[in-house]
Amino acid sequence: ENYFRNPWYYKYHDLSGLNLTTIEKSSLFLSNPTFFKNYLTLHFDPDAYKYEINEFGFVINDFPGVFQSFDYDSIQINATSKKRLKNRHRQNSIESYVLNTERLLSIINYCHQNNIQVVLLKLPIYQSLQRNYMQEKNHRRLQFIDSLVYTNKARLFDYENSDSFTVQDFKNDDHLNSSGAKKLSLLVNQELKKLNLKPIDSIQQ
Repeated sequence: ENYFRNPWYYKYHDLSGLNLTTIEKSSLFLSNPTFFKNYLTLHFDPDAYKYEINEFGFVINDFPGVFQSFDYDSIQINATSKKRLKNRHRQNSIESYVLNTERLLSIINYCHQNNIQVVLLKLPIYQSLQRNYMQEKNHRRLQFIDSLVYTNKARLFDYENSDSFTVQDFKNDDHLNSSGAKKLSLLVNQELKKLNLKPIDSIQQ
């Protein structure tokens, strides 16, 4: 509840119920002075990288990422992936899996009770990370997602292995860059417009 980005969500995404103070609602700077002081320091430092932010608060010029440092050479990216990703997403806790699936089901049930349709989004992941997945952990993830779709609890937009994205769309193995994020946003928007949503009471519980 004290997450420093909550005022951003309130301002840019109109999310309520965040228990924000009047100051946090009225001033982004005062919601987290330390963060914004650091931001301003970098902004006025002539040698620091300068981010450009659009009217929605999103960065439109990424700080050079791993893939850019490899000049988007897929051979180098894949050849170095095992070493680079050896500690990435390596936790494998059944307890966390159970807790997180319970949380997600609770959210979905709340949505259904309030006539809100649920769409799951599988984000693009570059092949270098997919080749280094923990298979047991990934299998549980896919099984759970399949169960939600099969029982009509949620729809799925799956871009995890989409051919629409190339190496130039990624900042690193599991994050799109600004260009890739824009591409994904436009694709998702197109799919949402095409949805012929069913009444909530017709969905199998």
